[in-house]
Amino acid sequence: MYLGDPNIDFVKLAESQGVKAERVTVGSELEAALKRGIAATRDGKPYVVEVVVARFGPGADSVWHESFNLAAHRKRRV
Repeated sequence: MYLGDPNIDFVKLAESQGVKAERVTVGSELEAALKRGIAATRDGKPYVVEVVVARFGPGADSVWHESFNLAAHRKRRV
């Protein structure tokens, strides 16, 4: 799922909240990153593993997303 425009640096976002994080861009690094994340969560600490995957195929370059406004769907106005 593409959440860009602007692109979000989830590692920096997590670290800004005191959470350890890392970005994986190569498949061979994924297992080790997940092991570090699992070890951290077993110790009761949060951990973020941002996995960057290639987008390919028809529509891969599209950044279109359907507009959605949660407030418009609320039953109770606040």
